[in-house]
Formats: sequence, C-alpha cells, structure tokens
Amino acid sequence: MLRSEDNSTAMAQARLVELAQARDSAAFTTLYLLHTTGICGYLLGLVGNEEDAHDLAQQAFLQAWQKLSGLHDVARFTPWLYAIARNLAYDHSRQKKGASWSSWEDLEESQADVSEPGPEDQVAQLASSSLMLDTVPMHEALSVGDIIQDPAGGRYVIEALLGEGGSGAVYLVRDQGVGQQRFALKEVINPDKHDRERFTFEGQVLWRLEHKALPRVYRVFENDKLRRVYMLMDYIEGPNLEVLQKEQPEQRFPLALSLALLAPIVDALNYLHHQDPPIVHRDVKPANIIVPMKGEGAVLVDFGIAKEFVEDKTTNVIRHGSPGYAAPEQYGGGTTIAAGAP
Repeated sequence: MLRSEDNSTAMAQARLVELAQARDSAAFTTLYLLHTTGICGYLLGLVGNEEDAHDLAQQAFLQAWQKLSGLHDVARFTPWLYAIARNLAYDHSRQKKGASWSSWEDLEESQADVSEPGPEDQVAQLASSSLMLDTVPMHEALSVGDIIQDPAGGRYVIEALLGEGGSGAVYLVRDQGVGQQRFALKEVINPDKHDRERFTFEGQVLWRLEHKALPRVYRVFENDKLRRVYMLMDYIEGPNLEVLQKEQPEQRFPLALSLALLAPIVDALNYLHHQDPPIVHRDVKPANIIVPMKGEGAVLVDFGIAKEFVEDKTTNVIRHGSPGYAAPEQYGGGTTIAAGAP
C-alpha cells in the first residue's frame, strides 16, 4: 500500500518537474508550494534562525529554477533541491564564526525510542499518574513551564499551547529524559464517561496502527485530582491544509498539488478500511490534514470520532462530524462499508 502511495506522488511530481524544465512557471510554483515548508524546516534545523532559514529557502528555490534544466533525472528532484539548500546553509555557516550545526537527521538519531504498555494497560494505572502542580482551576489550560508526570515516571515540560477548545487543549511538550524529544500532549478536561471512553478508544486505535501518514500514540493517562486525561503522541510540526488553502490564489490548490498532497491520505484511508474490523475516521477535512515542515507526506490527525465498523450496526455521522465534509449518503443514515452501493 505504501508503495502505491509513493509511486503516485512521485509520478505527479515528476510531471511537474518536466513542465517546469520547459519553463512552465505555474508548475514550478506548485513545486515551490509543495516543498517550501519542508525546506524551511530543514534549513531551520541547520542554521537555527527562522529569518535566516526563510532567506536561504528563497535562495534555494531561485537556484533550483535557474539550474533546473541541468537536472537529468526528474525523479531526483527532491534530494537535488535539498542538496542545494544544504550547500547554501554550509556557505552561510562559514560566514558566521562559531556556528552550531544540528540537522533534522541528527536530532532524530539522538531521540530515544519510547516503548510502553498499550493504552488499555496504561488506563489501568490512572490512579498513579500525577501532575507536578498544586492546583489548576477547572476548565483552564495549563501554562508554559508546567511539568506533567505520567504513570511510568516520564516528566514533560510544556513549551507551548498548540490549540485550545471548550473541553481541552493540545500542548507542545518536551521529555525531560535523556532524549529531550518533543511530543504533542492532548488533554481533555473534566471528562464524563463518554468522553473518557472516546478518548481511550482514540488512543487504542492509533496505538495499533503503523502508517507514515498517521500519528503514533505512546501513552494515555489520567490525573484524578485535576480530573484531566492525557494522550502523548507524535508532534507533527507544520500547517494544516485549511491554513495552506487560504494562502493559495483564489484559495484553491492547483490540481497537481492537490493530488500530491492527498496521495498519502488516500493510502492511509485505504489502510484503515482494510483493518479487521475496518476503522472509519469520520472527520476527514482540511483542518485534520497536516503538512509536516520536514518535507514528508501529509498526515491525517484527530481520530476522536473514529469508530470500528461492525456489520449490521450503524451510527449517525453528522451528529459528531463536520457538516460539509461527510459523504452525502451519511447525512440521513449511518456508516456502512459500501454506503450508497446498489
């Protein structure tokens, strides 16, 4: 399945490169939109300064446009582009004495692997978890600098608030252990029985899945005293498609870019639907698709209203999902494997 995803994305990009080599500026603009976030993130990891990274990224794309006719293997466009960016970063470093180097690859290699019991085992340990705070007012998000401790003894310091809603928040946290790895920590405040079951189910779903277009969950735990439940998962840095769409001309993605962005998402949905039992996401929309800054394929997030499909049972989707994004046949009925089929 992953191979078909990679092939479709590569073929779409190869065609764009061929058009750009023929001096099709629209095709190169699409390549720019597809790679600019990844290139900026890569350069930021090398030079350590956001403004410098942005300037170097612009230089990299300018050089790519000027030298594109010399690229003989269009399938090598991505590594060729990153090589241009890397060389610009090296030149930039030589002009600054004492520059420190830390690439994304170096960071990844230095991060320790996380191996813990599954979410069901972790939920059984809920009472043993603790928050390194005295009190937090009900319904208020935690603050930058607060430290959270999980049942296994892991300690995570909050570095930023990534998002906040009426019943919870998502934080950027850093493991205070040896690896100093960064994670996303999802929080639900004062959950009732339904919220707790839904939250645990989301962790169970993601725990057992392995697909590069889906986030990985490491642990689920709860603080009884503060009446909050938590899910520690991959931190995927980058904008979502809803944000990127607003930046496009007429707020519309070019067809080639749409195909390239959605190829890994389509493959992930195919992967989900072939689980036993099949898993239905039920809330696929631009805001739930993130384009990582590291230049990898798009990632589908937020499994909060996903369900396992059970034959002969239906669940009204629009009750929980986002109107305008559910399949038309689901507005008046329920979820079926072949909804709308004759």
